[in-house]
Amino acid sequence: MMGKRSLLLGFLMIGAVLTSCDQSGKDLTARTYLSALQAYENQEFDQALRLAREAQGQDKSFAPAYNLAGRVLYTQSDFEGAAREFRRAFDLQNSSVDTRIWLARALVALEASDEALVVLNTVLADEDTNPAALRMLSKMAIERGETAESLYLLEQAIMGQGELGLIFMDRAELLWAAGKNAAAIDDIQIALKLLPSESRLWSAANELLLRMNATRVGIE
Repeated sequence: MMGKRSLLLGFLMIGAVLTSCDQSGKDLTARTYLSALQAYENQEFDQALRLAREAQGQDKSFAPAYNLAGRVLYTQSDFEGAAREFRRAFDLQNSSVDTRIWLARALVALEASDEALVVLNTVLADEDTNPAALRMLSKMAIERGETAESLYLLEQAIMGQGELGLIFMDRAELLWAAGKNAAAIDDIQIALKLLPSESRLWSAANELLLRMNATRVGIE
């Protein structure tokens, strides 16, 4: 699952970069980057780093290649090197939430908590329920002995997951109406995992799942 998510993110990052600049000469860089990303997903880290560097050489303005190099170095516990790569990626594409999350992780590993805090707050300014940012901030609050603040941040993250659950519910209803019953039921089951257990929203999703299953049985 994580591999598919990272590959999808890779395609999205490439799209964001390619749409902002001349297509000419970018295809080779994109192919090299995707090969690097595949190597990263296969845990072939030396190969991934080599290909990420190759993509950087092909296009020094290609932010995803620096992001990926940073992730490889982070995995190899070279946190200073990782932070340098993430900063370069951020300089090239400062709208990337993913780059800022990874930069914050590297900064926390380097015990640069104040800078990490600034970076994470920029993430929340764009996505106020970003679970990765809220979770890191919660851990930092615990380290400061601020248990109440940590709990509040985790509750905010849970609320964000609830919103995601509602998105799956909405899509399930559309899929059901389109006759894609199996896909709709899959979405409702995901929503049930994301929504707060036994909440009114969870109960509504569960009731919807029961209706869908009953209708599906009747159809079959």
